[in-house]
Amino acid sequence: MRSYEIKSFRIGDAVIILLLALGTVLSFISRGRSGKGETVILLAGNAEAQSYSLAKDTVLFLEGPIGKTEVEVRNGQVSISNAPCRQQICRHQGKIRLNGQILVCIPNRLVIEIKGPNGPEVDATTE
Repeated sequence: MRSYEIKSFRIGDAVIILLLALGTVLSFISRGRSGKGETVILLAGNAEAQSYSLAKDTVLFLEGPIGKTEVEVRNGQVSISNAPCRQQICRHQGKIRLNGQILVCIPNRLVIEIKGPNGPEVDATTE
C-alpha cells in the first residue's frame, strides 16, 4: 500500500480560501441590495402583462394553455398556490418578495416578476 504524505498549507491555499470567502460575502451583500418589491407583474401566455400591488392581499387566477394557475399575494409575498401542470415545480419554487425575483411555470407559459421602485438592474441586452 502506498502512504500519502499530507503537504503543508501554502500561500496559494490561503489565497483560494480568501477568494471563495470574499465571493460568498459579496453574493450575500448583492442579494440584500435587491430591495423589497412593490409590484408584481404577471405574464400568462400571449396575454397582456398585468400589474398588481404587493401591499394588497389577493388571489389571482391566470389562464394558460393547460388551465388556470392560482397565484396568491399575501403579506407582500407572491407564490403559486395551485397549478394545472403535472410536476408542480412552479409551486415548489416558494415565495418571492424582492425586486427582480421571478416565478415561472413553463408548461402553462406563466411568468411572475417582482418590481421595485427603481426596477432591477439590467443583466444583459439582446438585439
